[in-house]
Amino acid sequence: MINAHGPQPSQFVEEMPITVDTRKNDKQWEERQRINILKNWEIRIQFHDIGCVVYIGCKSFAFESVSSAMQVVNQYTDDPAAVAKAYGFEGHL
Repeated sequence: MINAHGPQPSQFVEEMPITVDTRKNDKQWEERQRINILKNWEIRIQFHDIGCVVYIGCKSFAFESVSSAMQVVNQYTDDPAAVAKAYGFEGHL
């Protein structure tokens, strides 16, 4: 019905069911969580004559070789929660 103010919105809008692809939303949420963890903790590397120390936030981890440290840093950037759990600092994330 059209009144003095013009047509009512419900006259022209057909209700359409909204479907949400939860797989896509879950992946987006997981990626957002990963990025938020990485943004919140500074990663610093201090090199020594043999190996290095990797600092993640207030935690420090000594490695005998730079290559082994880089492997763990790469793993951390891919899945910070899993590495935090493996190294015992998941409560700090």
